Amino acid sequence: MKSLQKSPANLAAMAQVASEYDVIIEHECSGTITRVQPASAYNGFQPGGTNVTLDPFEPIWPPLNYREAFTLRTLTEIGVDQIAYSSLIRWCDPETVKKLAIRGYIIAKPPGRKISDDEIRLTDEGLLAWTAALNHRSVGRSENEV
Repeated sequence: MKSLQKSPANLAAMAQVASEYDVIIEHECSGTITRVQPASAYNGFQPGGTNVTLDPFEPIWPPLNYREAFTLRTLTEIGVDQIAYSSLIRWCDPETVKKLAIRGYIIAKPPGRKISDDEIRLTDEGLLAWTAALNHRSVGRSENEV
């Protein structure tokens, strides 16, 4: 039986073509589809690497990576000034906490030895930035759909 896995060299070549020509490449083998597509502002956040947008009016600059976006979205669901624990939020590692704290979107208590020591809280600036980013994306999509 032929292996369904693509070699790293084949995947890299597919990614190169997808980026250069801004296309989606699909490969189907025995009912399994491998899809390679370039990152863009329209297909959402991509795990791994940096997410670069070509929109000069993006309200958050530089754009959030998928870890920052997921953490910020989770914290907005919890609420402003509410205690959350970074260790309990998926993809929220110390580097993500540091980046969001530098932007002023969260207040982070230095991590200690216990779970209760890694408290983070959403700031008003973080809520405003996330709301502006969501509004910007919804306006951009509705204009493109018309």
